[in-house]
Amino acid sequence: QCVAMARMYGTLVLFGIPKEKEVTFDYLTAISKQLNMVGTVSATCEAPARPIQQAVGLRARGETDLSWLITHRFGFDEAPKGYELYANREDGLIKLVLDI
Repeated sequence: QCVAMARMYGTLVLFGIPKEKEVTFDYLTAISKQLNMVGTVSATCEAPARPIQQAVGLRARGETDLSWLITHRFGFDEAPKGYELYANREDGLIKLVLDI
């Protein structure tokens, strides 16, 4: 979905470690939009915080809607259940929100 959301000549910042070794994406759209994809792992990145700060800045300015990433929501009293779900990557979990 990040490829579809990216603008022409945009940059995709890929961070985090997915559960699966291989991740698929829409190659034709990525090439057509001439996207720049940057992978980063904080420990090996020259300026580890910069790509994350840029992504957070996009969100803060309202330039992206990431609400579709939230797949689960729990109240504070359900936190242990949420942490277990997160640790086991169960039930199609992408992002979990704890309401406190």
